[in-house]
Amino acid sequence: LFFGEHGGKFIGNNKYFFLYIKGKIDAPIYWVAEDPSTIDELIDAHIPVLDFKDKNFHSYLYRAAFFYFDNMTWQRSYPWLRFFKAKIIHMSHGVGLKVTEKMLIPNEFMNALSQNEKKRIDNKIFKNDLLISTSPFYAQNVSAPAYSTPLDRITCSGYPKNDVFYSDIEGELLFSDFTVIQKIDQLKSDNYKVIVYAPTFRDMDSRFHHAPVIDYPLFDQYLRQNRMVLVIKGHTTLSGVRHTHHPEPFSNIMFYRNDRDGYPLLKRTDLLITDYSSIYMDFLHCKQPVIFFTYDYDEYIAKHRDIQFDYNQMTPGPKAPDYHSLIQWITRFLVDKEDQFVDARQKISDLAYTYHDGLSSQRIFQKIKEM
Repeated sequence: LFFGEHGGKFIGNNKYFFLYIKGKIDAPIYWVAEDPSTIDELIDAHIPVLDFKDKNFHSYLYRAAFFYFDNMTWQRSYPWLRFFKAKIIHMSHGVGLKVTEKMLIPNEFMNALSQNEKKRIDNKIFKNDLLISTSPFYAQNVSAPAYSTPLDRITCSGYPKNDVFYSDIEGELLFSDFTVIQKIDQLKSDNYKVIVYAPTFRDMDSRFHHAPVIDYPLFDQYLRQNRMVLVIKGHTTLSGVRHTHHPEPFSNIMFYRNDRDGYPLLKRTDLLITDYSSIYMDFLHCKQPVIFFTYDYDEYIAKHRDIQFDYNQMTPGPKAPDYHSLIQWITRFLVDKEDQFVDARQKISDLAYTYHDGLSSQRIFQKIKEM
């Protein structure tokens, strides 16, 4: 049983591993969702899906050999899932900078707890039979402490969603924003450069407010003059996005649906703009430039989420604190064809990923067969 993100969205590592093993094993596999519109869409796409809220769903839980998760939403909402006999495969969400899961609890708080209280906190985290990571560095410093998982239950196989950067995968466009993808393919065939802006989720706010920071009419004019297109892709958890104060449409700026799979978009991207999101780590597989748009760095650290590693050391690209510096760096990368961060990106990529070959799903599949 594959539990899709945020109510069953067909995205993330679970999606790509599901597509890989579909047809490779004799046992039936099912995608689990609870959102009615998602279930209908998956049925139309001929994906075997189960409704979590269906009265007969428990019979599948009792018979399941494996539960696949790639984030903690199901485990927080339905902690009783851990009492079934199925082995738990946690695919993880991404390789990033921010503290996550158990690491969100301050050390001074944990140190003040009794052993029984610490044990109760540990018991709220599912015991993973296999946890997917990407390299020994991230296994030791992030995966093991965040999910209370011993290193012998962690495999540094790489993430299935990153396999899409190395080859076409049957079904990869399912649950993507297909309308935007079609437009991008058409523009790229006409020698346009594609820029994606993908800011991270703000813990204290369901919307990201970049409209006052970016001069959209001026940006759109710049893009037209340089045969570029900007695609804005919000985090999948965002309930709403304040895109712009200007109601009129822009010819060279488009918006990708937040709730859709963004990896088919990333593989078509010539330059990524982000901030504190783990998405840039995935994008390192594409060997294309990244700009870090850090207009709210101090506010983000103070209000939203601590950063685990040194930000400047782990972000191999220029920092643009305002709109004008953002434009300058885009020009340098895509117009002047200057890129002084090639080696820096490769250094971080080698630290974060043991493999750069598009065979992550194959390695995980072999590991699970051994189980």
